[in-house]
Amino acid sequence: MKLRSEVQVVFFRRENEEQSSNTVREKTIVSRSRKKKVTSHCWAGWRGGCRRRRLFVWDGEDDEEKRESKCCPEYECVCDLVTCDLPEVPRCEDGQTVVLKNPGECQPIYECVCKRDECPLQAPPTCPAHRQLSVKKTTCCDVFECGCNCQNSTHACSAGFVTSSSTNDCGCTETNCLPDKVCVVGALVHPVGSEWEEGCEKCTCTQLQDKGTLLHIAQCTPPVCDRTCPRGSTYTPSTGECCGKCTPTSCVEPEGEMRGDTLTGGTLRNVGDVWQSPREKCVLHQCVKVKDEVFISATNISCPAINTPSCPLGTELRCNTQDCCPHCHCAPMDACVLNHTVIEAGETRLMDLCTHCECMVEDGAVRKYRLSCKRISCPTCPMGYTLQKQEDACCGHCVPTACFMQRPDGKLINLQVNTTSKDGCNLYTCSVNSKGDLVLQTKVTTCPPF
Repeated sequence: MKLRSEVQVVFFRRENEEQSSNTVREKTIVSRSRKKKVTSHCWAGWRGGCRRRRLFVWDGEDDEEKRESKCCPEYECVCDLVTCDLPEVPRCEDGQTVVLKNPGECQPIYECVCKRDECPLQAPPTCPAHRQLSVKKTTCCDVFECGCNCQNSTHACSAGFVTSSSTNDCGCTETNCLPDKVCVVGALVHPVGSEWEEGCEKCTCTQLQDKGTLLHIAQCTPPVCDRTCPRGSTYTPSTGECCGKCTPTSCVEPEGEMRGDTLTGGTLRNVGDVWQSPREKCVLHQCVKVKDEVFISATNISCPAINTPSCPLGTELRCNTQDCCPHCHCAPMDACVLNHTVIEAGETRLMDLCTHCECMVEDGAVRKYRLSCKRISCPTCPMGYTLQKQEDACCGHCVPTACFMQRPDGKLINLQVNTTSKDGCNLYTCSVNSKGDLVLQTKVTTCPPF
């Protein structure tokens, strides 16, 4: 431990006696360098005082030159953070900011200052129904507030709702209508689970709730009616009745079989339809409706005189005797007509020695008859032959008539059959062999040598 014996300051304070600033005391300083004892007279006190500061004594320990040159200690006032009474930082309101008024001083002085450019931007709050949004003016930053804006309200609730009163934080009494656990049908209230009849329907108050009113939903079921009707009848609703009835709308021909009281298998006829009786050709049936009844009426047919027209060539008279009144008409024959001649289907006729025609049948949706004619083409006779016609034949036959020969000079000459021609030393003979072909014989006369 380092002793601070070089500089000592001694204060003498007696009870009931103030310290004098002029009192001089003797002090002994021991110098390290000279090993001498020096006695110096220094002021024993300090002038002035420290406000919220403590006295600090500089002993010259850190500065050898000052310690050697100065005999008396120097004093300085510094902040005493232990005993100093620091004020509390104030809490500023209305958006004001804390500002230090005396920076660097021992005892700080704070002040609330308004800086409007630093006021925070606030989103308007959502106010309840009984409060109204307004702007509150303050000493600095304005703020939003929800002020009371209500009055006592009372009103009657409709059927199915119960009254509920409450007082809000503004002291206003509000009356609300809360849905009860009931169903409301036609201004009548029905508890949940109850059943009742609504006309022809059976209704029940269910646990289901309406999303809008939160009242319970009533479900009604229509009556179960037998809608099965016999053939020819249609189920129709009845005014003032829970279930309808079967009303006849069509006629049923009595062609089916009876099963109990119901006719099955008959043909349906609409009202106004007219048709021939399947059993009697000269009776017409008609489906008639009178009021709510539908029935079949029968009418006899009176026939006019039969008309028999004169049919042209290619048609024939046909009479329909399937109906009650026969009627005749000219219908095309199953044949072809050519030059006022009727050719039956599939028949072939010779029109001349070289032409024959056939009546062809063309099948399709409508059968048609078409006349197809073909003509024989006669062949051409070769050179030296002549076509000779024959009776009862389309084409004749080629008869040999002349032989053709070419001279040395290139000239073409002909020689009739069974004739001879001499040309210089050559003798030519034209004849016909047993097969009917032309034969040209040439004899060359050879002259003897001279």
